[in-house]
Amino acid sequence: MDAADAQRLFDLALSHQRSNEHEQAASIYRQILIDHPANADAWNNLGIALKMTGDLDGAAEAFRRSISLLPHRAETYAFLGHALRDAGRLDEAIATYRQGLAIAPDARTADSLLLALHAHPGYGRAELLAEHRAWNRQFAEPLAATEFRHPTVRPTRDRPKVGYVAADLGNHPLGRFLLPLLENHDHAKFEIFCYNDHARPDSVSTRLRAAVDQWLSTANLSHKQLAQQIHADGIDILVDLTMHAPGSRLLAFARKPAPVQVTYLAYASTTGLTAIDFRLTDPYLDPVGVDESLYSERSLRLPYTYWCYPPPPEAPQVANPPALKNGYLTFGCLNSFSKINVEMMGLWTEILHKVPHSRLILHAQPGSHRDRTKALFAQNGIDPERIEFAGFLPLDEYFAAYNTIDVALDTYPWAGGATTCDALWMGVPVVTLAGETAVSRGGLSILSNLGLTQFAARRPEQYVQIATSISIDSLAELRSSLRGRMLPSKLMDGRRFASDVEEAFRTMWISSRSV
Repeated sequence: MDAADAQRLFDLALSHQRSNEHEQAASIYRQILIDHPANADAWNNLGIALKMTGDLDGAAEAFRRSISLLPHRAETYAFLGHALRDAGRLDEAIATYRQGLAIAPDARTADSLLLALHAHPGYGRAELLAEHRAWNRQFAEPLAATEFRHPTVRPTRDRPKVGYVAADLGNHPLGRFLLPLLENHDHAKFEIFCYNDHARPDSVSTRLRAAVDQWLSTANLSHKQLAQQIHADGIDILVDLTMHAPGSRLLAFARKPAPVQVTYLAYASTTGLTAIDFRLTDPYLDPVGVDESLYSERSLRLPYTYWCYPPPPEAPQVANPPALKNGYLTFGCLNSFSKINVEMMGLWTEILHKVPHSRLILHAQPGSHRDRTKALFAQNGIDPERIEFAGFLPLDEYFAAYNTIDVALDTYPWAGGATTCDALWMGVPVVTLAGETAVSRGGLSILSNLGLTQFAARRPEQYVQIATSISIDSLAELRSSLRGRMLPSKLMDGRRFASDVEEAFRTMWISSRSV
């Protein structure tokens, strides 16, 4: 085909991608590349389409072909980094992100690097803070105090305006965890705004929208335009819900559109931004006495819990432990595969050795990383047939998958949040390993609020000991009691949780006012 025909096909493929028709797009890009194998754009976009279909191996190869043709296009390194990260190749992903950033600074690529570092056992609190402060210096500080000024002495307001900013307030963990808070806010004391980039309404976004005073769709606004809108709305307390996760709006926060700015919920860490004043946490994520200088924000502890979990309508009834029928324990980890590292698999290898005939189910898309994982276990004496995988599932099937798992094994150093709550709701006990970073202590926080700290280890060898001490005989009673334990707990008390958050907002508002 000639260049004009190739361009027409390229435009058609782009149209399919915009409509989330990624398989059709990939087919067209392959057609173009038959006659134009040196088309770096087609290789790049083929990689994007393949990643969206779950073909991580094909995506990585396409991105590498694009890089070989256009080695100085930084964004392709970022795309390759994403594919490597999702395949559990964390060291390679980090190196690839850094390659792209060396070519051209980009806040989104740097966001992805920071996320990857949280899952790497080689980065502690001090190293994470240094990396976040570097992000702030490069991308946020040049925008600081360039547009908005807030009076040194601010008037008392009986009903402060609180604005929540997120990339996606739909039916996924962020939206689900926000439901109890927004649906229990005291609107006589606070006026609630939501700035949401998510364009597709669903059951969760519909409920959230009904719970607030003002809902603004912001997908088409630049960071500068979003900051201008927030300032024009007169927001007093602005809450970032995304941090450095995909869709981050921190470059709007960097402009300081509100006098008080706080980060919360996406994950328990720091943003690195001097423009963000506070971070919400709890006594288990950040025990009293912890070195708070390793956060760029001032930490405000909610009295009980960082999370409030709503009952998921997609979840089926709790089934009997599968071990009763199978005669062996099935361990499982449905956390993102990007959180799994060699050290973690080493601990799981010990557990499988010590619990005869046990199985392990991991959440991972199809690809060579599954074979690599099985090979790693085999090298350490574990029959690869004992390792199973589950891909991405609709929510109802995802919850039902917990009925095939006896004991959930949490990841380290980035523990689960939603997956931990989901497992417990389905009657599956979770064994977690709490370290020094707040992201490693999510399981400890959740289990502490349920009186289940016997499942929270402080050392790797204790993690193995806890997991291997759970007997088949003890599982039936434990499984049947977990949901009943959760329902009356602080972890699911939306009214109490909203009151605690509002008290934190009042503390921020009062402490930030000069008198």
